[in-house]
Order: sequence, then C-alpha cells, then structure tokens
Amino acid sequence: MALVNQLHDDILHAATPLASEHTGSPLEWLQSTISAELKVSTNYQKLLHAVAIEFPPNSTGAVPETIDNFHRRLYAWHKRILTEAFGARVDAYLDDLVFVLEGSINHYLVRFFWLGSAPPISRIAAFITQSLNAIVQHDEHLTPAFSHTWQDNIDRHQQLEAVIDQLNNLRTTVRQTTRAISTRDNDLAAINLVLAELTENTPREFLVDALLAQLKTRDYLTTELTSALTSWNNWKGTPR
Repeated sequence: MALVNQLHDDILHAATPLASEHTGSPLEWLQSTISAELKVSTNYQKLLHAVAIEFPPNSTGAVPETIDNFHRRLYAWHKRILTEAFGARVDAYLDDLVFVLEGSINHYLVRFFWLGSAPPISRIAAFITQSLNAIVQHDEHLTPAFSHTWQDNIDRHQQLEAVIDQLNNLRTTVRQTTRAISTRDNDLAAINLVLAELTENTPREFLVDALLAQLKTRDYLTTELTSALTSWNNWKGTPR
C-alpha cells in the first residue's frame, strides 16, 4: 500500500514543478507532464505488474481499496491537466480524452515491460500529446462515448451492488461464527434490514447510516464491515 501511494506522490511531485515553472505553450507543458509521468511509472513497472496479477479487478481488501483510490486520484489528475491544456472545449468528451491518454500510457508501459527497452520517453510523450491535440482540433463530429450521465448511473449501480455483495458476505460471517456473541441475532436482523432497504428504488440514507453505525460498534465486525462502509460512502458521495 505504501508503494502504491508513493507512486502517486512521485508522479505529482515530478509533474507539479513543471506546472509552476513551465513558460512554454499549454501543449508543451502537457507533453512535459506526460513525459514526467512516464519516467516515474517506468521506475515502478515491476510493482505495477505484480499488483495487477495479485489483485485483479473486483478484488476486495485494504490493498485493492488503496489501488482503487490511486486510480481515482490519478484519473482526476489527468482530467485536470487535459482541461488546463485544452480548456473548456473538451468538456463534452473529457472522460473519453482521459481514456485515450491513460490507454496510451498504460500500453506503452506494458510494451516497455515485455521488451525490456523503450524509445526515448520524450518522443513517446510528444506522440501522445500530438495525438490528443489532433483529436481536439478535429472534434467537430465527435460523439462522446462516456457521457457524464451514463458514467454516473453505472458508477452508482456498481457501488450499490458492491455494498450488497459485501453485506451478504458479512451476513454469512455472522451466521457461521462459532464465537458466543450476545448481539448475534440483533446484528443479523440489522444486516437484513440494510439489505432490504438497499433494494428499494431510493434507499433511505438516514436509515442505512443508523443501522451501519450500530453494526460498526461490534468489535467482531470491525474488519469485515470496512469494505461495505467504504462502498456505501462512495455511493452517497456520487453526484445524482
């Protein structure tokens, strides 16, 4: 987890001075920023490869949550640098543009890993920047694929499904525990109430919050409840 966080910090540390000191055009600044990210990421290639194998998508636990948070922060960073480079013109398809940027970076990094060598990073950063600029300069007929409305609906559905899956796992844990827990029946009832509420078209947040807060006071559920609480808080924080 510390290494994943260090990767994020190193990328921002390498790129931030460029933003404050660069005197060139917005495209030159973007190219320098991409180049800085490629250099830092190249140094972490083995870590990135190992993490991808050990923790595939939809894994649960502290490490996958840290990785997910890293991706979210990096995604937000990429949105910001593209907005600074191209302005409001790209607002309608900004998410798609981020995918083009991240897809390019990721595939180059994978290629570096398997080849064991790479062309000059400055040349790669220049090509990625020129490709992004070509898209923006000829965007008259672009149709955004990843619209904000579609993204928000999908994200909210997936986050709610994650809460339900994690609570179902929690219910199984409570049912199968061999420990003498005086609140076991009440805890099962609370979990069932939360699950029932989450299947409603509009879950009552105050009720779910109250029930989860009650469950959180149980020492034997602290670890198992963490993922569900994180997913629930993410769902509540998603624009709607």
